Amino acid sequence: MCSVAEISVHAPSVLVQVLQEGLARTPGSFLFPNLTSLDLSRNYVDDEGLRKLAALSFFPNLTSWKLCFCSIGVAGLRALATSPFFPKLTSLAVDGNRIEDKAMPLLAACPFSILTSLNLRFC
Repeated sequence: MCSVAEISVHAPSVLVQVLQEGLARTPGSFLFPNLTSLDLSRNYVDDEGLRKLAALSFFPNLTSWKLCFCSIGVAGLRALATSPFFPKLTSLAVDGNRIEDKAMPLLAACPFSILTSLNLRFC
């Protein structure tokens, strides 16, 4: 079990490698049960990458997620908004992405509708 509470990644391939290795060792379990803050800003996550991250149950206590300037669009937000794996997420920063107005109803209806902070600057 990992006791890390905050991660800021500036090399997405490192995070992908950690997640892949963790998944291989502990399939179906929480890899970062104590993680509350994840910053992937200024990485090329894109819609497909966010879809893959949103499908992981590795972050059950994540409260803050920064995905600024990550080339995310409506499809990526849809994947995040329909994921059941972020029940404690209260702060989401997606500024600087390709977010359109039609994405707002997705966020309003998402399972983690306890968001108290949503950053959409420069979208």
